[in-house]
Amino acid sequence: MKGTSWVIAALLGLAAIGVTAVLTAAEATPPRVHAELPAIVPAELPFNILISADRPVSFTLSYGGEQHEAVAQELRLELLALSGAQTLTLSARDRAGNASHHRFEIFGIPLAQPLVRAPERVIPGEPFSIRVALPPEAIAISELRISLADMPLRVFRNDSEAVALGAVPLGSAAGEQLLTIKLIDGFNRTVVANHTLRVGDYPQPVQELNVAANVLSVVTPENRALEAAVVEAAQAAAKPEPVWREPFLLPAEGRLSSPFGAPRRFVRGGQVAFHHGTDIAAPVGTPIMATNRGTVVAAGFYPIRGGFTMIDHGGGVFSHYFHQARLHVQVGDLIERGTLIGEIGSTGLSTGPHLHWEMRVSGISTDPLAWVDRMFP
Repeated sequence: MKGTSWVIAALLGLAAIGVTAVLTAAEATPPRVHAELPAIVPAELPFNILISADRPVSFTLSYGGEQHEAVAQELRLELLALSGAQTLTLSARDRAGNASHHRFEIFGIPLAQPLVRAPERVIPGEPFSIRVALPPEAIAISELRISLADMPLRVFRNDSEAVALGAVPLGSAAGEQLLTIKLIDGFNRTVVANHTLRVGDYPQPVQELNVAANVLSVVTPENRALEAAVVEAAQAAAKPEPVWREPFLLPAEGRLSSPFGAPRRFVRGGQVAFHHGTDIAAPVGTPIMATNRGTVVAAGFYPIRGGFTMIDHGGGVFSHYFHQARLHVQVGDLIERGTLIGEIGSTGLSTGPHLHWEMRVSGISTDPLAWVDRMFP
């Protein structure tokens, strides 16, 4: 019996020694820490972190000049993200004084502030560019909208900038119009920038054309509606990105017989209408070239426009060619700058052989000569 007691006592002694050894080893080991936190955060917004240890510890955390302390085995914190590169330091100390220390790098993406380049003053019918650049450290933009007087403009990329082309319609009153740039970044943050555009006067004397009644007979509500539907359908399928790679060119040789934007009356006492294009007078058969690369989206003979071709250049830009005697292209053709598309004539509402040439941006007529020899207005 005494022998059995001796064995039990010995075993208990060994167990106690083993437990003491385990506790001593644990108390001599720094706490193991696991941290869940993002490496990139949106600046000026809160973000969450989760820190846990293999035993209860005293946590000390520093970020952005602020210090947080807590005794726990698991710690959850919400921090306000600072802009730029920041270091988060963390220490965990157990009751035996063992400590582990950690450093984490967190980069706060600043809220993008768009750099906007736009004209201060324009006149009706003058095409212009709006360019929006972002600082290189900005996060990718998920959505960018540009509007003029609450009307959305088509936006496209050109190198490192976002570009929109715009114009104020003929007949617009002088005053101010609001240009609004709204962007949403990859963190779903919204930035709105406003730019005031001053619209100047566009005084021009009214031209009295005195067009013969038989020529004007083609101008009926039915014919207007027919041709408007053709143009609207073509614009609805517009290519979002520009397809041209070279400056625009004058589409025909001849005399500039009637300028863009001129207010005119077809008959005395009649309603004043603006001239939405530039007229180039030349003999019948004079070649007409595409002002730039694009896709033919309308081609045919119509009561008012006569022999008509419409080219989509992408980015909301269209060129129109009226009164042609012959057409050399058809819908769907992808044509290059300077391609022969037709011949000057006097078809439709016309009193003599000439090309009526229009350049439109998102449906708004602009001065065609403002495009010549330029990539963008």
